[in-house]
Amino acid sequence: MQKASFMKDAGMTTDVCTCLKKLSLFLQKQDCNIADCQGVVKSTIDGLEKLKTEPGPKLAELLQAEVFHGVQIANQLHEDTTLAQFNAIIAALQTAIKSRIRPSELDWLPESAQLANYGDAEVTKLLNHFHPYLSAVCEEVEDFAGEALMEWDDLKSQIYAQWV
Repeated sequence: MQKASFMKDAGMTTDVCTCLKKLSLFLQKQDCNIADCQGVVKSTIDGLEKLKTEPGPKLAELLQAEVFHGVQIANQLHEDTTLAQFNAIIAALQTAIKSRIRPSELDWLPESAQLANYGDAEVTKLLNHFHPYLSAVCEEVEDFAGEALMEWDDLKSQIYAQWV
């Protein structure tokens, strides 16, 4: 653990994890919805793309130092080889993110004329299926199905306004 190459790999890994952490924390928010996610996903993919060609803050700090935490690293680290070594890992991460949350691929959205009723039957079916559980949790709401459908309409409008 006192080798310059290990420290270089740790620095690059830290930069990649910092980029992914922002996405992870955003997706864990209780009030996060698909309309809000698209921008953060794209930003994360772009940030990872930048790390393929430019060192992040931790790796840049290591590349500029002669000694880091008592380890002699001057002239032992090379930016080009470090970035090249991580390109495949970063590409795999980008592919994994894109396969789960497709930024700017909202081909499932209907035309604006069909948006009003899009998905209402499916949401109603889910609400009916989970009625016993939802009614127990939503005791203070008289018509939780109606409220849920209103939220669904709001979400569709947000997505459509932001991405179409």
